[in-house]
Amino acid sequence: MTVLTTLEIGSTITKANAFKLESGLLHHIGQGFAPTSVAAGDVRIGADAAIAQMSERCDLPLDAGEVFVNSSAAGGLRMSVHGLTKSMTARAAREAALGAGAIVTMTTVGAMDEFDLEDLQENNPNIILLAGGVDDGEKRTVVENARIIASARLGVPVIYAGNSRVRRRIQDIFTEAGQPLTCVDNVFPDVDVLRVEPVRAVIHDVFNDHITAAPGMQGLAKMTRHGILPTPGAVLPPSSSPTRSGTPWWSMSVVPPLTSTVSRTGPRSGLPESSIRSRVPSVPSRGTWEFSSTPGGSLP
Repeated sequence: MTVLTTLEIGSTITKANAFKLESGLLHHIGQGFAPTSVAAGDVRIGADAAIAQMSERCDLPLDAGEVFVNSSAAGGLRMSVHGLTKSMTARAAREAALGAGAIVTMTTVGAMDEFDLEDLQENNPNIILLAGGVDDGEKRTVVENARIIASARLGVPVIYAGNSRVRRRIQDIFTEAGQPLTCVDNVFPDVDVLRVEPVRAVIHDVFNDHITAAPGMQGLAKMTRHGILPTPGAVLPPSSSPTRSGTPWWSMSVVPPLTSTVSRTGPRSGLPESSIRSRVPSVPSRGTWEFSSTPGGSLP
């Protein structure tokens, strides 16, 4: 028998859940809650309390087992997005931020000016996405926008995901300004071709650095060998592919969205590991949720 523990460090509540894995079936055996203890100076205080409550509700003593941790205790990343067209920029930002822990707090379209620069400084984002121009397309606007963003000297990560033909110019601008820059593949390399995975991966990495800034989070990181996931990424996987390397099975959705029927079975009935789905209502402290993909089904 293997015991699996999931630990979610929320902005206000910390939740712990235990599952027993036997013969390929998961049984939910315990759940605990506690206030998140950021204000107390160590998130481990709330985590220990939630785990203790969970253990009291289990029929079996828990060993270390496998532990999975996700967190939103430090809040989402504030992200500003700057591109050429509203439809393409807004879509790219929404798709890239989805599941990676970012919240879009500012968007500019077209050429930036001194007022946009003031707004950017006031917004003070945690991360900036600069896009614009399909490959071999418009160059001037995105280069000038890069100059304005670099001149703000915010010292936060900037992702360039625009026209690849001006990448070296963008790199020179940020190098001269002494500002951090990461270049990835063009998020819109061609008309109606959206490529968000490289951007999303960088946002995810920045979010991981962000959440570990919460007091005591480094201690929780030692509890798991899977790393700490941002809560959105744990609930909604960053890739539509359920076989993405390095993504734990418990964080994946392996049935098509909005095509699942959910039914509660009797106490101690099992849930196949291969059919677990994260988008569920609150899990009861006893029994198991069963999931199956059926045409036309819907989540309750």
